[in-house]
Amino acid sequence: MLPAMLTRSAVAKRLRRSIATVRRLEGHDLFPKRDRKGVLLFDESEVAALARRLRTGDVPAARGDWLSARSRPQPWSLKGDCNASNAGIEHSDEMAGLRDENARLRKELAEVTTASAELLEQIQTLYEG
Repeated sequence: MLPAMLTRSAVAKRLRRSIATVRRLEGHDLFPKRDRKGVLLFDESEVAALARRLRTGDVPAARGDWLSARSRPQPWSLKGDCNASNAGIEHSDEMAGLRDENARLRKELAEVTTASAELLEQIQTLYEG
């Protein structure tokens, strides 16, 4: 069975957010696919998971302050400009932050997977008993 797919407008309604917010979430928290006509479609289960995260406040892009936490893109500097070396430092700090976030998410996923397995065992026990 194919997963249910939603348009950007339907996602905005489901999340109770603007279409602009849905666009900000694309590529960060939502990963749409294009249909044959070029329309972006979102997996309904992905949207449901995001809706749960929104209720807990775990999605900065949906709050509108996600840009303030990120460094602004630096314009290309001229040769010999000292900003070029600073951009490399900022980039490495951002990468370190992303690695930390990745590690946190992997740990969280492992915990959820373990909890899901335990719940499945309990359900099977109840069903068999």
